[in-house]
Amino acid sequence: MGSAKIISILKKKINCFSKIRINSVVVKVILQIGILVIFICGFFGILSYYTFYAAMEKNINSSLQDKAQESSKLLSSILQQQVRSMTEIASRNEIESMNPGIQLPILQKRASKLGYSSLCAMDLSGMAYMQTGGKTKIDLESVDSAYLKKAIQGTPAIDGPYFNVDGEEIISVAVPIKDSKDKIKGVLFSNISTSELNKFVQSMRVGKSGYCFIINKDGTKVAHKNLTLVLNKDNTIKNSLKDSSLKELSDIEKNMIQGKSGSGYYRQKGEEMLLAYAPISGVNWYLGLVIDKNEIMSSVNALKYRMAAATFIFILAGIFVGIIIARQIKKPLSNIREYAGELSNFNLSYKIDIKSKDEFGQTVVDLNSALKNIKNMIEYAKDEGLAALNSSNYVNHMFQESEWEIKIISDKTSEITSNMQGVMNSIKEVEESIFSIKNKIENTVNEANSGLNLADNINKKAVSMGDDIENSAHNIEKYYEDSSEKLKESFETIKVVKNISKMLNEMKDVSKKTNILALNALIEASHAGKYGSGFMVVAKEVKKLANKCSDMADNMQNDIKSIIMAVGILVDSSRDVLGFVEKKVMTDYIKVVDISKEYQNDGIKMTGVIKKFYGLMEDINRSQQDLSNIIEKIGASVDKCTDAVSNISSSMNSIKEKDADIALNTDKNAKEAEKLMNIVGQFKI
Repeated sequence: MGSAKIISILKKKINCFSKIRINSVVVKVILQIGILVIFICGFFGILSYYTFYAAMEKNINSSLQDKAQESSKLLSSILQQQVRSMTEIASRNEIESMNPGIQLPILQKRASKLGYSSLCAMDLSGMAYMQTGGKTKIDLESVDSAYLKKAIQGTPAIDGPYFNVDGEEIISVAVPIKDSKDKIKGVLFSNISTSELNKFVQSMRVGKSGYCFIINKDGTKVAHKNLTLVLNKDNTIKNSLKDSSLKELSDIEKNMIQGKSGSGYYRQKGEEMLLAYAPISGVNWYLGLVIDKNEIMSSVNALKYRMAAATFIFILAGIFVGIIIARQIKKPLSNIREYAGELSNFNLSYKIDIKSKDEFGQTVVDLNSALKNIKNMIEYAKDEGLAALNSSNYVNHMFQESEWEIKIISDKTSEITSNMQGVMNSIKEVEESIFSIKNKIENTVNEANSGLNLADNINKKAVSMGDDIENSAHNIEKYYEDSSEKLKESFETIKVVKNISKMLNEMKDVSKKTNILALNALIEASHAGKYGSGFMVVAKEVKKLANKCSDMADNMQNDIKSIIMAVGILVDSSRDVLGFVEKKVMTDYIKVVDISKEYQNDGIKMTGVIKKFYGLMEDINRSQQDLSNIIEKIGASVDKCTDAVSNISSSMNSIKEKDADIALNTDKNAKEAEKLMNIVGQFKI
């Protein structure tokens, strides 16, 4: 009812403002405030909804997980109660006796009282005795008997579910039978119908559509609200291999059979379902609680619509407040607009008065103050405009006079520029001549430098040759002296050879005497007959040796005579050579040494003359370079003068053009000043 009333009020207000232009400040303020309110309310509404949704979802998720854990504990306690009942039966003396006749009454009585489908006692060999009186042999190595082996090892075990011959679903509970010394003697096991378990599972509901189910370690349904699934041993994990729509539920059940606790979402027939799960301790069973997500979030969805309605109401209220604010802004703006209209008609005497002390009131005060200042400025502009008009006329007259003087200066600078150009041409010709002379002088200096180097080389060669000749003269003189000494020694050697000749003559005399002695010995040996035969042989040999020595002495004496004659010839030749060296060669070498010294002195004099010539050419070259530098400086100065004159000419032309522009602008300013005077005259002061 309240929101309908607000909407009707807003309609009336909107009709009042229907004539307002869309680009007016009022409309802009309303739109901006409306957009801001819509943004803020929408943002916080959406944020609140999703925050509450997430918190609610987390809380429901946690609550459902807690309920799954509590249910698993409750179911575990029910199963453990069965284990405790079986343990109490197994602890009886009749059962511990392992005598079938004693055990049978107890088995019948307890099976009937507890509602067991069967109750059996089994010995360690696998022989089982039933409460019906029958017995059967059980294969303990079978996979189905694993829970019995576990009980034989001393641990109670629960297994199943199974289907008996009557088609009834049962679970098996086995406990060890121990004697007073805690020694295991057998196993007591029972088959219990799961009908009570299914009733318990079906009684566990969550909300309206939620239900509970149990799976074993393989993922097969043990208990479910749909008994058909239990009877058919439905297994979602295996079914997901053929039906991909079951993958999400299959992944959750895989986590269940790993013994984990938690929750997860999956889709079933287009609806999103929440599944919380927990393991059942003491048995390889796992409990799950399922509920439709739309059911648990129905209150949140209802809250969504309430929050949307509340947000819409706040938006309308914000727009209403924006309209009120816009009306408060509009009134002073209308006064200011009227004020601006009077100003547009040049009415400076108009004033307004706003009593508010806010920004609008301060703006009006500032406008009144500004208007007063504008009056003063316009009066001042009148006076200054008149003065500017007179000044412009005077400036125009001055520019006309200066224009003639600038023209004269420009003509003179042009004449100076022409003269400077002629000077530059002359300087360039001088520079070309100096450059030609410079090249010739540099070539002459280079030639003089080459001659100086050549004279130095000649001088060095003359000195070297003089030294070589002096060394040769000393070597020849030394060789002459050595040869003279050796020749004298040869003369002494010849004397020794003459002594050898004398000795050979003596040897010949000895040989003759020996020959005569040998001849006498032969004569004596012949006289001695056979007793002197040996001595005769010796005498003959001595005679032969004496003859040989005599012959050798003759030969040697002939050879020595030949040697003495040859040595005499050699000595004469050596004396002639030494005399030639002493008289001719040594004299010529002395002359050559003197000539080489004179040649060396001439080389020194020539080097001095070339050095003086080289120094003179260096001085000429430096003078030419100085002259060239001076000419270059003169050329640079003339260039600068030419540039300066050219700049002056350009500046004068520029000044002339600027003067023309200034004169034109001054004339324009005078006309504008007249217009300004006419405009200022329109203001009502």
